Amino acid sequence: MLGEFKLVGTNIASTFTGFCDNDDRIIFSLIDNYDFDYNSPEQCFLYCYRTFARGYHKKREDLKSCESDSKFANDNPDYVTRRGYECNIGLTLDMGNFPVLMNEWLDNKEFNKLHHFCFRTKNPLPMASSSFAQPSFDIMQHRINDYIIHVPLNHIFLNIIPEEEVTHILISCFESQEKSIQFVDSIRDMYNQGYEDKVGTFLTTFLISFSQRTPFLIHH
Repeated sequence: MLGEFKLVGTNIASTFTGFCDNDDRIIFSLIDNYDFDYNSPEQCFLYCYRTFARGYHKKREDLKSCESDSKFANDNPDYVTRRGYECNIGLTLDMGNFPVLMNEWLDNKEFNKLHHFCFRTKNPLPMASSSFAQPSFDIMQHRINDYIIHVPLNHIFLNIIPEEEVTHILISCFESQEKSIQFVDSIRDMYNQGYEDKVGTFLTTFLISFSQRTPFLIHH
């Protein structure tokens, strides 16, 4: 049976509980207490840092769940299930060094280690969202990831940041990953050429496929 939708406060809906309260307040004060400024490398980094932490935590928990499931001990597991498990292992291994790097960049204030594109929607969107994902294709249908075991994956961040009169769409990636930069820049180029609707459709599909948390805002 599906659970019922219910109203909760914005702070509760958008909070990732992987940090203690004190660390959460200290680390994210700049984005929790101030309007978003795309020209602030630190704010862009912090949105991605929190999105990464949530995504990494979820994937680690998913992997633990798979490892504890007795059906994976079978010598001949179902192919689809086994393949999903193998991809999860590969993904976790691939992400292994990024948590260390992200923490180092935060401590050293090296906020330029990420690559971004940001735009504002024509009308405010009644939602907030964050995604850390490994898509197969960019908006031009160029291959980004093959999902081959032990081949490093290319990662993408998507943050939807609502404010009173505007919504910011922040698309980001690691500066060291060329195909991820290709993904971000293809959206930037499409948007700058005037194809806002195509970009919106593409990101809606991305959101449906990969969003880790999407609270909807209700104004009274």
